[in-house]
Amino acid sequence: HMFVAERFGDPFIVKMKLAHWKSKDGLEWERLSTLFESSGNFTGEDKFASLWSPMPFYNRDKKRWNMFYVAYRSKPNDSTGWYWAYEGRVIRAISKVKGYKGFGGPYENVGVVLEPGMNDGLWEGLQGTDSFYAYQVGDKWYAFYGSCLSEIPWEKWDKTYPRMGVGLATADKLAGPWRKMTEINPIRISDIWTENPIVYKLKNGKYIALVDL
Repeated sequence: HMFVAERFGDPFIVKMKLAHWKSKDGLEWERLSTLFESSGNFTGEDKFASLWSPMPFYNRDKKRWNMFYVAYRSKPNDSTGWYWAYEGRVIRAISKVKGYKGFGGPYENVGVVLEPGMNDGLWEGLQGTDSFYAYQVGDKWYAFYGSCLSEIPWEKWDKTYPRMGVGLATADKLAGPWRKMTEINPIRISDIWTENPIVYKLKNGKYIALVDL
């Protein structure tokens, strides 16, 4: 199965669909459904103007799939920053169908997990939160989340913080509430660019993160 953000209209990378696809061999894919569609509002007024990064996780406590995705405001760029996707918030939605069979949706929005202003660090910029990937360690939940200093032009960036970096959040339950771990953030994987970590637990008990650099 694949959950993907699709660009399907104008404005570019603003009018989006979050879709569910499946494949038997990983080569030929069938599109099954649209889970959410962005408004495409290009005035900066709508918090759901552009949607990205759908990630499903199973909540064993509630026997429901949880879908986390990022919702942005959007408006034309100007001299103060990159506004095509800004003030990103992580939205949690739950499957309407109970159990594993609810994997493919439909999903219902139930709340905001992370948003700008929640004890942000200096490395978190105009873009807000741009990704969210949860994983469990014992009885505790952790999640990598990303941000970008998109209000600072490339030529003026002093490299004090990664231009696009990641931090950790934690929660006692997948449903939250989630807390940004500002005491250790950002997690310095790269000095320039770290994006979209995905965490796997190996058979030997160790954890690895695959990231875009």
